[in-house]
Amino acid sequence: MRRPLLPDVEQFAQPGSSDWRPEWVPQVWTTRLPAGRFWEAVRVAGPEAQQALDLLGADIGPVISNPYAQVSFFLLDQADGPWVPTRTARLLRHGTVVAIPQWHVRSGRDVHWAVPPGRGTTDPGALREALVGPRPQPRRIAPPAVTQRPKP
Repeated sequence: MRRPLLPDVEQFAQPGSSDWRPEWVPQVWTTRLPAGRFWEAVRVAGPEAQQALDLLGADIGPVISNPYAQVSFFLLDQADGPWVPTRTARLLRHGTVVAIPQWHVRSGRDVHWAVPPGRGTTDPGALREALVGPRPQPRRIAPPAVTQRPKP
């Protein structure tokens, strides 16, 4: 009998253990799950993702990092408000597949957890603020100086 390529995701729910992980996080292999099934995913380009991680600090939910593709995926709760797109981040459509790393993979050159699940979720407004930064005050432009033409 042949083994399936991907494990059954539901078999990994162990809420009673000390190393509890959500049911959608695989224990054995990196698996692929569609956005919109368990969470919403915001795809953020490389350096901006690191900047957001630094600014948000401990107040952050799960984040998957893919150094090879130079992107990170911030996983948001489905019940949170709407996502407002930014220049470097976009909300993935439902059904878009995201690679979910094994529970214990926290570093490396392949897909890994930059922030593992279990600390809650990221507030979409705080994430957007970290990505966009504070809005600069509009510059006031001085009116042109009135000069007199020299008389001939």
